Amino acid sequence: MTRSKSVLCSALIALVAVVGCGGGAPVESGGSCVTSADCSTGATCVDSRCVERVDAGGTDAGGSGMELVSARIEPASAVIESVDGAMPTQALTLVATRRDGMEVTIASARWSATTPLAGTINPDGVFTATGNVGALVTVMALSPTGLSATATITVNLRRTVYGPGVDATAAPRFEGAPVADPSAIDVLYPLEGAVMPANVFPPTIQWAPVGAAGDLFGVHIVEPYVDLRAILLHTGADFTSGWVMPRDVWRPLADSGTDAPITITVERFDAATSTLIAGAGARSMRLARGNVFGAVYYENRDGTANLLRIATETATLIDVIPNPYPSSGGTRCVGCHSLTNDGRYAFANNHETQTVYDLTVDLTGDPPASRYPFSGGPMVASFDAAGTYFVGGSWASSSLAIYDATTGVGVASTGLPIAGAGYPAWSPDGMHIAYAGDVALAAAGHPDSGNPIGGNLYIADRSSAGLDFVPRLAHSGADLAGNPEGGANDTHPAWTPDSRWVAFQHGPGSFTHVVRNMGALYLIGLDGALHQLDHASGTTTPTDGYWPTFAPYVTNEADGRSYYWMAFYTRRDYGNEILGTRGAQRRQLWVAAIDTNPTAGTDPSFVPYWLPGQGVTTSNFSAFWAPEACRATGSDCSTASECCSGRCEAGSSGEFACTPPPPAECRRSGDGCGGDSECCADLVCSGNVCTETLR
Repeated sequence: MTRSKSVLCSALIALVAVVGCGGGAPVESGGSCVTSADCSTGATCVDSRCVERVDAGGTDAGGSGMELVSARIEPASAVIESVDGAMPTQALTLVATRRDGMEVTIASARWSATTPLAGTINPDGVFTATGNVGALVTVMALSPTGLSATATITVNLRRTVYGPGVDATAAPRFEGAPVADPSAIDVLYPLEGAVMPANVFPPTIQWAPVGAAGDLFGVHIVEPYVDLRAILLHTGADFTSGWVMPRDVWRPLADSGTDAPITITVERFDAATSTLIAGAGARSMRLARGNVFGAVYYENRDGTANLLRIATETATLIDVIPNPYPSSGGTRCVGCHSLTNDGRYAFANNHETQTVYDLTVDLTGDPPASRYPFSGGPMVASFDAAGTYFVGGSWASSSLAIYDATTGVGVASTGLPIAGAGYPAWSPDGMHIAYAGDVALAAAGHPDSGNPIGGNLYIADRSSAGLDFVPRLAHSGADLAGNPEGGANDTHPAWTPDSRWVAFQHGPGSFTHVVRNMGALYLIGLDGALHQLDHASGTTTPTDGYWPTFAPYVTNEADGRSYYWMAFYTRRDYGNEILGTRGAQRRQLWVAAIDTNPTAGTDPSFVPYWLPGQGVTTSNFSAFWAPEACRATGSDCSTASECCSGRCEAGSSGEFACTPPPPAECRRSGDGCGGDSECCADLVCSGNVCTETLR
C-alpha cells in the first residue's frame, strides 16, 4: 500500500468514528457531527457539533456553571425562495450557552415571526413561507428562563404569469441574453420616479406599440424580494401593448415592506427571427409605506357633466347622480362641486342654481333628493370643518358669503370680500378661507373673454368663534409671471388636511378648456414659504398642472417623513394611444405625493401616478377626495352600512342610531370608524378610517 493510500484510509476510519456511522459509537456533546442522528441521546447536531438538548432551560441558582447566560438562533440568517406559490420551509434552533461554556438547545422555546403575510413559524421552530409575499422576516425565540434571540429569513418570491394563449413553454424564450435592437421597447407608464400609496389599485403597464402578431412580450417587475414576470402574446390588431395587472399579482410588491425602487422592463421575443430583444431600459417607481382610502369625486365632459366617484382601492367607477337637476334650458349637469370633510355631503350646481346632497342616500332618482331645493345663483363653494356652513363665491369674480348648509340661506359674517373674488377654500380646521382675489377678467376679443386671467392668493383668518374674518394677501400672481408657465393668475387654492399649507394653480388663466393656457402648481405655507411643485406639474417642462385638491389622509413613511396626497388634472400623455391618452391632450386626473415638511428651496412633490378607474375617452377634472360617505356615531340610520362604525342599533326610545362597537370589537386598520375611541390601540380615526397615529 502506498503512503497516500495509507493516509486516506486513516482519515476515513477517523471520520467514521467521529460521526458514528458504519456502526461507530454515538457522538457525545461537543463532538463533531453531520446530522442529529450521529449524536448521543439528548443531543442535537448544530453547526456540525453535537449540542445537549434541554427542555426547561437548565437554570442553576447555586452557580455550579449550568446557568444559561446567552442564546442565539441557528442559523442566524437564511434565504428561501417561493416559486409560483410554493411554500418552502426553514428549520431553526434556539441554542443557549451555559456559564461553564457548554452549549445546549432549548426544546421548549416560544417562537414568533414578523410579517405573517410572508410566513409563519410553528412551536418547533419551523418557518413556512406562505408563497404569497416576499419579505425580510425577523424571527424571535424566547427561552423559558427569559433568554431571547433573533434571526432573519429572506423570503424571495418568484412568479410567472401567462397571458391568454401563452403557457409555460414560452418561459425559456426569456431566459437567454437579450440583444440590442432599434425596436427595443420603451415603457411609457408608469412614469419614471412615480410614487404610489401601497394600497391603491395597481398601475397598467404600457409601452409604445411595436412588434407583430405572434411575438411574445415579457413584462419583468423586480424589487428586492419579489420577481414577477408576465408573458403576453401579440394577438394582432386587438393587442394593447400593455398589461392590466391583476390585484393579486400586484399585492406581493405592496406587501413586501421595502422602500426600494420597483424596476419595470419589457422584452420582446421576435417570432419571425426567434430573437429575444432587450428593452430600451428599466422604468423605476416606488411604493409608499402608507395607505390612502376613500373616494375621488370628479366631473367629466363627454356631452354631459355628471358627478362621478372612484373608489381608490378598487378603481370602481360610479355615476353618483345619473339624473342631475336640469337647468332652465333643460341641460342636465353637475357643475362645480365640493364635499364636506367627512365625505357625507356634496355641494353642486347646474350652472344656474345650487343645492347640497346627502351622499349616504339614494341619489338615482329624477330629480335626485337634496337637502333643500335648488336655489340661488351658480357658485363655487367650500364647507367649514363641521359641514354646518359653506362659503360660496363665483368661479370668476364676485363677493364671498357664508351659507347654512342645511337650508342654503345666507348667514351673517364679516371680513370677506364684497367683489373681485372667486374659488374659496375653507381650511379643514375651520380657521382660514383661501381664495383668489383682485381677479382680472379678460376683455371681449381675448381667447379667455369673461374669464379670469389675473388674480392674487388671499387668506382670510378667522378672528373669533363666530364667522368674522380678516383677509390678508398671501401671494401676488404677478410675482410668478417670469416662470415657464407665465401669466399673473393665482387660482384654485386647496388646503392640506392639517391646514398648514395651501396648494394653488398659477398661469395665464384659470381654465384650460377655454384656451390652451399653461399651468403650474405651487405650495405656500401660512408663513408665506413658497415651493414650486415641479415634479407634479411635469417632469420635463413643469407647466401642465391644474386645479389641486388634497386627500384627507397623511401617510407615515419609513424614512421618518410623511406625505400629503394631492389630486389634480393635467393634459400630459397617459400611457400609449390604445390603453391611454397619448397624443390626445385630454384632461385626466393624477395624484402626487407631497412631503409634509419641505426644505426651503426644494420641490416637495414627487412624480405622480394616473388615477385608476377614470375614463380615458372623457375630459376629467375637479377631483375632490373625501372619505367614504358614512354617518358619524350618534347619527340616525336604518342599516349598519350607513354608519362609519358599521353598527346601527335601536336606542331606548326605539329610534335607530349609529353606535360604536364594544371595546372587545375595536375597529382595525382600514376599517370604518366614527371616532378615535372606536379604533384599536395605536390607531386613530382619520377620514372615517382607522389608521396609524401620525407623527
